[in-house]
Amino acid sequence: MTSALRVAVLGLGIGKHHVRDFVACEDAEVVAVCDVSETQLEHTRKRWGIENLYTDYKRLLSEQKPDAVAIALPNYLHEPVTIEALRAGCHVLCEKPLALNAEGAQRMLNVARETGKTLMINFNRRFHASATAAKRFCEGGRLGQIYFARSVWHRRRGFPSFGSWFGVKSQSGGGALIDLGIHRLDLALWLMGYPEPVTVSAATYNHLGTARGALERKLFDVEDLVTAYIRFRNGSTMVLEASWALNQQEADLMTTTLYGTKGGLIEKNLNETYEFDAYAYTEENGVLIDHHLKRLSTREQLPQEHFVDCIRNNKTPGPSAEHGVIIMKILDVIYASAEAGREIEVDLSPSSPVESLEGMTLAS
Repeated sequence: MTSALRVAVLGLGIGKHHVRDFVACEDAEVVAVCDVSETQLEHTRKRWGIENLYTDYKRLLSEQKPDAVAIALPNYLHEPVTIEALRAGCHVLCEKPLALNAEGAQRMLNVARETGKTLMINFNRRFHASATAAKRFCEGGRLGQIYFARSVWHRRRGFPSFGSWFGVKSQSGGGALIDLGIHRLDLALWLMGYPEPVTVSAATYNHLGTARGALERKLFDVEDLVTAYIRFRNGSTMVLEASWALNQQEADLMTTTLYGTKGGLIEKNLNETYEFDAYAYTEENGVLIDHHLKRLSTREQLPQEHFVDCIRNNKTPGPSAEHGVIIMKILDVIYASAEAGREIEVDLSPSSPVESLEGMTLAS
């Protein structure tokens, strides 16, 4: 591919950041945007000079025939719109989660394989310089065998658009887990080398969200807090926690901590901001050493740059659709375990996506 990649962005909520970052890509051109809000469309036209504005994504795909699309729509639209875009000949960068459940995510992956198009999930936490530095440290074997991890994203109060589709399970697929926890789960698994999960024991709560929903007379039927304990085939374990509302000191706390036989590592946000840093702790020749993992470059790579590079050079994206499917299978089992009140096995086989408690194997 010699000319710039022609990209369209569907959805201008979080999608406005996709517009900004694709505009910053030298090898991409944003040719059209789509949103149901005329106000958002007009703002995008004025801010970025994009003239092809649509309220119907089907018309956009038909008339503009973009090379690629970024899908930043509500969760329940990810699967149908992605599949339609893939079949229309587009590469797709999809916001997380891939779908409402693992079965839908697997269908998306199957269509990407059938059409030969790139499907990337926007696990953007991997692209922070602190995460990149942590990954390099892990790949160098400096931690030894990683046997325990704890990955957390807690907000004191941080419901996204309370009263919107985020709090409706049929449209979102879940609450704090599928919105926030999914990022910290992927980051921890990525740093660990994506070990195979075998069982999950989890609990979900919605005390604070339900109380606010009753006060504002708005539907809220998802969790505002999740805790999960995950066991892996290689013997390692992970604690995952995520919340939209929790009575804690910090306004926003994001940490991923790994413990290994040779060292430990933490990647975390600083001063309740979205600035991150990473530190490692090792013992070398009997001496305890603290490592401040500095940025590896003067600026972080954008997920959009990675997406464009993969398309232009026929490479598999780092945050692949395959990883997106694995994550959804773990999330499905977390929800199922919380509902059943006991540990449940994870089945990663393509023919057995977890959809409900029916037919699932309960771990002893």
